[in-house]
Amino acid sequence: GVVGDLGVTWKVDKLVFRGWEGGDEVVVPGQPLVKYTSCPIGMALEFTSNTCQSCPAGTFPEQGSCLECRAGEFALAASAECTACAVGYYNGERGQDSCMECAPGMIAALNGAEECKLCAAGFYSNEERSACLQCARGSYSDAGAAACTECDETFTTLTTGATGPTACTCKAKMFWNVKDDKCEPCRDEAHCPGGLHLPVVYAGKYGR
Repeated sequence: GVVGDLGVTWKVDKLVFRGWEGGDEVVVPGQPLVKYTSCPIGMALEFTSNTCQSCPAGTFPEQGSCLECRAGEFALAASAECTACAVGYYNGERGQDSCMECAPGMIAALNGAEECKLCAAGFYSNEERSACLQCARGSYSDAGAAACTECDETFTTLTTGATGPTACTCKAKMFWNVKDDKCEPCRDEAHCPGGLHLPVVYAGKYGR
């Protein structure tokens, strides 16, 4: 072994400690030996002053040192542990002191999200940014929508979750008035299947 100050026999060529700000502290033979303070749970050792300190924002204490929070987590200054980002929020980097809310049209459905997911066409993000909801009948949306767009007056969609304006059409028992570009009630003498189909006149009747 190597003999250092105070007659201490070294079994290694140096000692490495993880310190308060996450950096390494190195002690080698020949340097004065210090009895470092043993810090309680929730605090870390600051080597320069040999005192226990709370960890800075974005980090948490672990075995006497401050480690960065993982992506998807955050910590305020003096926190004992990292907290997962709440539903609707995300954090894509390590060592952060807050999480960011997902943009409209995007969601984070689980705690601890590292990124937000885009709502597909035919869906929209709810106010909490926690789920993509399907557009109701009579409306449609592109991908990444914060709200659905209503079809023009008198038009509707035949199903929920429509993905574009071309899905807007006349519902059953209505027909498309091409001249005025609107849907009108079917005449008694005809059958109207909906969509953009013209009325089908019953046998023995005539159209007008």
